[in-house]
Amino acid sequence: MRDNNWGQFTIETLVGTARPTRKLFRRVESGYRSDIDGLRAIAVVLVVLFHAGFPVTPGGFVGVDVFFVISGYLITGLLVREIALTGRIGLRDFWARRMRRILPAAVLVLCVSLIAAALFLPALQASRAAKEMPAAALYFINWRFADRATDYFASDQAPSIFLHYWSLAIEEQFYLVWPLILGFALIAGRRLLGGGDTRAILTATITVSVLSFALCLILTADNQPLAFFGTHTRAWQLCVGGVVALIAFGSLATGVRNLLAACGIASILAAAFFLDEASRYPGLFALLPTFGAASIILSGRNVDAPAGHAGGWVGRSLSHPLLAGIGRRSYSWYLWHWPVLVIGEAIIPHISAVGICFLILISLALAFATYAIVEQPARYWPVLTGSVSLSLIFGAVLSVGAAAFGLVGESTFARQFILLNDGRKIAVESVFDDRSQLKHDNCLLSHDAVYSSACVYGNTDGERVAVIFGDSHAAAWFPAVDAAAKRAGWKLVVRTKASCASIEAPTYYKKLNRPYHECHAWRERTIREIIEMDPELIFLANMSGPPVLDSSFRLLRGRDALKVRRAGEDALNGRLLSSTNANIRILRDVPSRKGDLPVCLLAHPGDEEACIWEKKAGRYPELKYGKTPRIQVIDLTDAICPARKCHPVVGGRLILWDSHHLTKSFAETLSEHFDPLFGEPGLSKLERPTPP
Repeated sequence: MRDNNWGQFTIETLVGTARPTRKLFRRVESGYRSDIDGLRAIAVVLVVLFHAGFPVTPGGFVGVDVFFVISGYLITGLLVREIALTGRIGLRDFWARRMRRILPAAVLVLCVSLIAAALFLPALQASRAAKEMPAAALYFINWRFADRATDYFASDQAPSIFLHYWSLAIEEQFYLVWPLILGFALIAGRRLLGGGDTRAILTATITVSVLSFALCLILTADNQPLAFFGTHTRAWQLCVGGVVALIAFGSLATGVRNLLAACGIASILAAAFFLDEASRYPGLFALLPTFGAASIILSGRNVDAPAGHAGGWVGRSLSHPLLAGIGRRSYSWYLWHWPVLVIGEAIIPHISAVGICFLILISLALAFATYAIVEQPARYWPVLTGSVSLSLIFGAVLSVGAAAFGLVGESTFARQFILLNDGRKIAVESVFDDRSQLKHDNCLLSHDAVYSSACVYGNTDGERVAVIFGDSHAAAWFPAVDAAAKRAGWKLVVRTKASCASIEAPTYYKKLNRPYHECHAWRERTIREIIEMDPELIFLANMSGPPVLDSSFRLLRGRDALKVRRAGEDALNGRLLSSTNANIRILRDVPSRKGDLPVCLLAHPGDEEACIWEKKAGRYPELKYGKTPRIQVIDLTDAICPARKCHPVVGGRLILWDSHHLTKSFAETLSEHFDPLFGEPGLSKLERPTPP
């Protein structure tokens, strides 16, 4: 039913006609298909096994791709059936149905998960969940994850309990835009072509698919997180499902059906078994689950058969009551499985495989209950189905209410305190803000930047010049070096870039899952700049063991990686020694720990000893230039960790703000160790020894 109490916005209004087009869309399939529910079951099982960490399906994340194809098929089919019957698309009706179908269960899981996070997760992880909840409730969280995945300083954070909402956000954004695209395709077909609804819609679907797939390929090579989480790079998978809905096939021969279905199953399973998190995904690999799902749907598509008919042996297998039953509840299971796994593993840190299976069963039980109590009743509640306006208001209230609940949770978690042994309290946000100012000054470059700004510190008018060059660990040392430079009256030029080690070797950026081309470009430009600058003193600092590649851009490990790093360090040192007057001082990396230090201290209030970790000097540097006085290694491990083990608090200050970066306040206490370095005389070109 439609209410008429406020204006209906439909494509009919735009087109100016409401003529039915049954003849043009006579091949549009209708009716329930149990085999598609069975395919849903396969998809959700793959995702659950992947998230549970079972090695049998390292590529189980492709189950989401299968869901995309199914959604595109069903939604496009629904829209073109409406066009066939009425000649228009009722946007308000469509969005109201989507709200009733999606929002009640999604909002329930959001709210329950946040409450559970507050009860069982570490305070910082619960706080992050509260911050992310509005984005999840309003369905733009995929863009947040795309941005965070390339944020170097977010890389070590615990997983979000709302991580799985990224795919729901993509689908909801697609549902919002897709009817409009099809509507404008109808306008173009009717006004410019004088008809041709089928051709116009099919052309629009294929065009969007091709453009989206092209973006997917480009961004997978350049910015994999954006390609993975982006709506614009995933829309082609939904459109492939739409093309299947529009293909006007009637009866297919049984042999053809079986071949299509077998190829489809093989493609999906091949992706699930042989891909993994290191694969450059989505890109070309995404063709496997996408066309696998499309082939299975097409193999069972028979518009001339009775409703519910599933042809071929695969279709009959997928229509098995057990699979179809799980598939009907796959949406609720998808919502529940991830927060149950994350919270369950937080409660039982070293949970066994049997325990993981028990958590999966709990999430499945919650899915069955949600389907029966929330999902289906809300979808068919007469109060809502009888009023489009009320359905839209209901959906808006749910989404905004959930977002507000997250904001309330965020304000509740806003001021958390670390309790030290001496009774003092330190606000957690002050710890995370206790870092080098370089990032705020745009002097710690992000992954995509290749040009440094001036970034001059110390005594900016000083005649003697020092340079600090390296990755974010160099930036963490900056407060100590800067304080010493100011006292000595030296100018300090800063050249730092996240995850970009100052060694002449091809490096790899894990967050983008590709060679770090921007690092190479920035590093080469910086080296030339330093040579031209010819400073008296150069500080080099990097993380231990930066990931490196061979000449074929293959990621190296173990001895092979060590060999390339040493060669890269020696190449840089030799180049600087032969081209400048500078003394080179290499800072050995800080002793890192497993897990963020503030998180540990929050979990153990007043018990600093619980967060003590083994004292191990960083592996960098591994150089051969040890015989010339112009190059020396500065090892402050004993100053950072005076005892046999590293204590989290020294002199009343936390020494790390995460697991491997010095806090600004503690780094400043180390500045006295740099004073003698700025007192060393410079070398003239005649005094410069030839490097070995």
